[in-house]
Amino acid sequence: MIFCEYQKKEVPLFLPFGGGVNSTAMILGALERGIEIDFICFADTGGEHPETYAWIETLNQWLKENHNLEIHIARCVYKGKVTSLEDFAVSYKSLPSLAYGFKSCSLKFKAEPSDKLFISKYKEWMKETGLKPVKWIGYDLDEEHRYKNRQKEYAKFVLEFPLIEWGLDREGCKDLIKKHGFEPPKKSACFFCPASKKHEIEWLAENHPDLFERACAMERNAELKTVKGLGRSFSWAEYMKYRRQQPSLKDHFIETVQEPCECKD
Repeated sequence: MIFCEYQKKEVPLFLPFGGGVNSTAMILGALERGIEIDFICFADTGGEHPETYAWIETLNQWLKENHNLEIHIARCVYKGKVTSLEDFAVSYKSLPSLAYGFKSCSLKFKAEPSDKLFISKYKEWMKETGLKPVKWIGYDLDEEHRYKNRQKEYAKFVLEFPLIEWGLDREGCKDLIKKHGFEPPKKSACFFCPASKKHEIEWLAENHPDLFERACAMERNAELKTVKGLGRSFSWAEYMKYRRQQPSLKDHFIETVQEPCECKD
């Protein structure tokens, strides 16, 4: 439980865990401050990098052994069946919504599943007390522009931004993780995320060619009219083809996705 200044009551603390640097820093920062975390949840899109899944397993084991905590897993249920973002896009011959300038993929496959799982555990408490749990959002000082655009109270939660309150930027989050004896994890994101930068596309093709080919297969399967591929103005397959054959053409492929998705790292 955590004291909520907005409600002047102690309420459950819900911590959505993205599997990356910021959400890891939120967990460790809470533990070192003696803040009780009631529920940690990772929403699995089915498309995270292997490094992220490995880190989640490592941290979950450490939390169980040292703090009697565990990371709960939530998944999207569509038409009565658990589905991955990749399967959803392929079945509709489409791409993740961010490729078209929208962010519903983050909401449908990350925020909604984790919120639903938490609420299923605490709906009776919420009904009996009439109070709202606190939900932490992992924006750091480098993302204050995102923080300022968020309302602080939602229908089901009161939102708090602990990393900003603690004065931590991205590097500060990494330092906190190192202080607890861990190496900062890889940035968490779907391996086919349209927000990927050129160097991240290249890294995927080099280190996980099987995943890169699945991303390219998604592009080939999609019926596209307004965009050319996961890069919006270009396809990943086309980019890597010319990157390998004619490196000087790299700058001819313009990155058009400037804003990050709504997934929390």
